[in-house]
This record gives sequence, structure tokens and C-alpha cells, in this order.
Amino acid sequence: MALLQGQTEGVSRAQVIAVYSAIGTLSVPLGTLAGGPMITSFGAQPTILGCAGLTLVLGSVAAAVVIGRARRRSDGEAAAEYRPSAESAARGRKDIHVRLVWWI
Repeated sequence: MALLQGQTEGVSRAQVIAVYSAIGTLSVPLGTLAGGPMITSFGAQPTILGCAGLTLVLGSVAAAVVIGRARRRSDGEAAAEYRPSAESAARGRKDIHVRLVWWI
């Protein structure tokens, strides 16, 4: 949680933490809903091994994305920055920008 707070700008920190908490809260019942029938159909060990394999695959994909972005930035390509439009700034409306950060 400290890494999440440290990597998020102060303006959008509450929204990012809310999204992070919502995903974490929803993942438990959804995992139970999906895991129960899988254990009934395939057994406990194959289900757990399948979930472990899926975790490794998704973790590898996330790592590749993070490494690819870091390489592009180090090669001189500037990361796109969020800037409110002149129209919304003129109206005084705050635009919310939520940036999800992936850690492996």
C-alpha cells in the first residue's frame, strides 16, 4: 500500500486507492464463485495448479509490459502526461485521472 501511495499523485490518490480496494474486495467472492465449481469438476490439486499457472502467465505479461514501457522511456520517448483541456480548466471543473500502476 505504501508503494501505491508513493507512486500516485496527491490529487488522484483517493480515487486510485478506491479502485485498488474495490478490485481486491471483489476478487474474493468472484474467486470463490469460479473456484467452487472448478474444484467440484476437476479436483482441488488440478484447480490450484491451473490457478498457479495462470498467475505465472499473467505476471509474465505484466512484467513484459512494465519492462517495455521502461525501455521506451529510457530510449528517449517521453511518457504521455495528463493535462486538463483548456475548456475544462476555463470552467473550473476538475478532471479526474486515474492511473493504475502494476507491480510485480
